[in-house]
Amino acid sequence: MPTAANASVDVPPIFNAPALHERFKDLAGMRAFAQQIIDWWDRDRGRDFKMKTEYVQGAGPIVWTYATHAVEVMRVVLRQSELGRMAVVASEVRLMIELGMTSIWLYLQPVPAAKALLHETLRQHRATVRDAIAVGHDGFEELLKRLDAEQAENDGDSSPTGKSFEQRCRAIDGGLEMYVMWRLYSRMSHATGNLADHYLLEVPISAENPLGIALNPDGEEDTHESSLGLAICMLLVALKACDLIDAEGRRTTQIRTAAKKIGLGLDFKLIATE
Repeated sequence: MPTAANASVDVPPIFNAPALHERFKDLAGMRAFAQQIIDWWDRDRGRDFKMKTEYVQGAGPIVWTYATHAVEVMRVVLRQSELGRMAVVASEVRLMIELGMTSIWLYLQPVPAAKALLHETLRQHRATVRDAIAVGHDGFEELLKRLDAEQAENDGDSSPTGKSFEQRCRAIDGGLEMYVMWRLYSRMSHATGNLADHYLLEVPISAENPLGIALNPDGEEDTHESSLGLAICMLLVALKACDLIDAEGRRTTQIRTAAKKIGLGLDFKLIATE
C-alpha cells in the first residue's frame, strides 16, 4: 500500500510537498512521470490482453476495465494540474482511490468479490428502474421483471464488501488509511460547506462586510502536490492489479521501477481474520 510521509494537518499523508522535492524537481516532472505511465498503456491498446485462467471467469474483466478507466481519468487530472486547478478534480482523485482499492479487492478474491460487486450493481440498477417507474416513466416494467429475476437468482452473492467501499478498504491490509483519504476527498466531491469554503476567504469583519468573507474565484489549491501524487499512486495500484492478472506480465518491470521512483509499496494482502 502507499507509504505515508510526514504531513501537516489537512494534507493527505500520501505524497506531500517534502516528499515531492525528494523525488521530483517540480510539478511538471510529476506530470511527465504520470504521462510516461499512460504512454505504456497506450502502446498496448491494440494488443490482445490474455488473462490468467483463474481470473477469466471471475474478476479479470472488471480489473482490466478499472485500469483502463484509471488511465482515462488520469488524463483529466493531468490537464487540470497543468491549469493549476486540482480542486476541480477532487472527485476524480476520489474516484482513482475507488478504482485502485476495488481493483486490489477484486484481485485478491476474484470470484466472490466479482459476484458481490455484480450483485450490488444489479441492486442499484433495480433501484433506479423502480424510481423511474415511481415518477411515471413508461416502458420499464419488463426490465424490472428481468432484474427481479436476476436478483433472485444471485441473491446469495450479496456481501458487506460488495455494498460498502469502506468495508472493502477495511478488508485490505493498509486499506483503512486509504478510506480516510477517500473521505477527505469526498469533502470536495459534493455540494457541501467544504466546497463553498474553498472559494471564500476570511477577512476582517466590518460594517461593510459583517460576515467577514470575501469571494475567491481562483480557489487556490494548497495541496496540489498531494492530490497529484495520490492520483499517480492510485493509477499505479490499478495498473499493478491489472498486471497481476496478465498471463504475460508485460508491464511488471516498468511498474516496479515506477513504484520505486515514487516511493510506493505494492504488496497487496487481505487482513487476516480468524
